[in-house]
Parts: sequence; structure tokens; C-alpha cells
Amino acid sequence: MPRDPIAVAGSGTWGVTLAQLATFNQARVRMWTGDAPLRGRVPGRTLSSAMDAHWGPGRVEPCDDLETVVRGAGTILVVIPTRLFRTVARRLGDFVEGDQAVVSCAKGLEDPHGTRMSEIVAQESCARLIGALGGPADHLDLRRGGVGAAVIGSRFSAVIRRVQQGLESERLRVFGDHDLLGVELGGALAKVLGLMNGIVEGLELGASVKAVVADRGLAEISRIGEACGARRDTFSGLACLGDIVAVAASGQGRDHDLGRRLGTGTPVARALEVVQAAESVATVRMVLKLADRHHIRDIPLFRATASILFDGTSPRAIVSDLMTRPATEGTRTTSRPPRDR
Repeated sequence: MPRDPIAVAGSGTWGVTLAQLATFNQARVRMWTGDAPLRGRVPGRTLSSAMDAHWGPGRVEPCDDLETVVRGAGTILVVIPTRLFRTVARRLGDFVEGDQAVVSCAKGLEDPHGTRMSEIVAQESCARLIGALGGPADHLDLRRGGVGAAVIGSRFSAVIRRVQQGLESERLRVFGDHDLLGVELGGALAKVLGLMNGIVEGLELGASVKAVVADRGLAEISRIGEACGARRDTFSGLACLGDIVAVAASGQGRDHDLGRRLGTGTPVARALEVVQAAESVATVRMVLKLADRHHIRDIPLFRATASILFDGTSPRAIVSDLMTRPATEGTRTTSRPPRDR
């Protein structure tokens, strides 16, 4: 039967933004709110009437019944925090059909085993056409009338095409990548560098140290990702480097805020009370497990972050240790020597 292209499961700020972006291409976009009082009040819940003019001519139809929202949709965008993702994926499993594209829009890994969101969808439903949306597009910029870019990762070209057709407009450019693993790992691990850059900002160490964190952190992420089976070059694209640059430039996000508080001397426990749901903390633990599983030792930035979070080490002492590590030859992010020409 004919399918409406887009359903959005989740009504947080990013979910509402994606639903609004889809109205450029669709007359109707259904969105699961999980909250009956929100019906009839979207986008007003997160967008002022002045901002509404920036969006497409279609309309978002909120609904508090998940099955009603996703039945008949060609593409389902699951915009749920990682800590709740499996619960919603399990509910979707009761009625998702095999020809529907299910796309995770959550950047993170499930604690404690580091399960990716696409793996959860596969475990909890019959969905075969699975993807993940990543990249630096930011809901605040888009709400202000700006533009952005994202990347849809999937093994299936059909998923990439559906998401591009559903979300691309003059406001958002959507690139495709068949390295689903790399797109998901890149988005999750980049959050840890957001935390580290927040620490650098809190310590008032300047832009050059942020650049070091970005470069060396990208090398470590690439090393981990390649060991897990992802393509190394995926991490130098929008799905990882794009996120790293965007967070460093904007200074926004929970992970960056948490890092900034740690850098100014706030104890870890107190900072975590103020900045809740910062996913980088759990991600650091899972990265260390991945590194041990794949026998990766050379990830000093990630190990330093773990020392700050879990061992009570001073951020300033960690930075001093990192800056006095023995220098290696060159600054290439690959561990292989260049070929003779």
C-alpha cells in the first residue's frame, strides 16, 4: 500500500526540528509525542511563532499513540535518548514491518556493553532497512533560520535515498554513507571530545589546545573505529570530524557544559548533578572496554578523560601529563608510515 514518507518517534527539540524539516517535502508528518497535552501545540512547544516562518509549508501532526504514528510510514525517525532507546524500539517491534526504514537519530551507545542503536533496532524488531543519522546539524542553528548538514549511514541505498528525499531542503543538506558502523561510532565517540574541549575551555587554555584535542582525539577514534570494523575515512567526514568541529566552535551541548564545569574546578559528582544526561560519561567507560577487547593501548586522551571522571584526577594535571608525553614522529592520524614515492 502507499506509504507516507516520514514518521518521527520522539518530540524533544531534535525530534521536533526533524519533523519540521520534513514539512518542506511532505504535506503531513506524523510525530509521536507520548504526551497527550502536546497535541495541537507543535511546533509552538519549542519554536516561537516568529521561527515558524523558517519551516516548510506542510504540517506536523502530533499523536500520543506510537502505533498510529508509524503504521504506513515509509521512514521512521527514532529520536529517543539512548537510555530509553531500547524500550521504544521494543514497542516498535510489535508493529514495524520489514519494508519500513527505521533510522536512529540518537548519538550514543547503550550502557554497559556499547551496543549501537541500529543493533538495538535489529534485536527488537523485524526491521531490515536500518540506518543512523549523524553529523553536525544543530537544532538551535536551524531554529534560528540557519542551515546545516547531516549524514545518513546505512548499508542500504534505499534507506539513504528515503532519508534524503524526506529531509533534504534549502535548510539541510543530507549526505549518504554506507558505513553505518562508522557513522554511529563517530557520533558517539565525538561526544567525549566535546567533554574534553569543555575542560580545555574551563582551564582557559586557548584554541590551539582545542585543536590538539580535535586532531589527537580524531586519531584515537579512527584507531578504535577501524579496529571495530569501520572505515577509517568515515571519521574524517561529517559523522565525526563534523561533530567535533561544530561543538568546539559553538561551545554548546551537555557534554561540553560538563567539561567546562570540570575545568573550572567543579567536583565530578557536583557537575553531574547539574548537567544531567551527559552521554559522554558512560561512553568513556564503553570505549575503554572496546579498546581492551581489541587490544588498543594508545588512546591517551580517552584514558585521561576516564582518569578525570572516575579516579578524581585534576584536569590541569591531566593536561600537563598529556603535554609532556614523549613526542612521536610526525602528526599523521594514521598509524601506518607513508609509502616511499
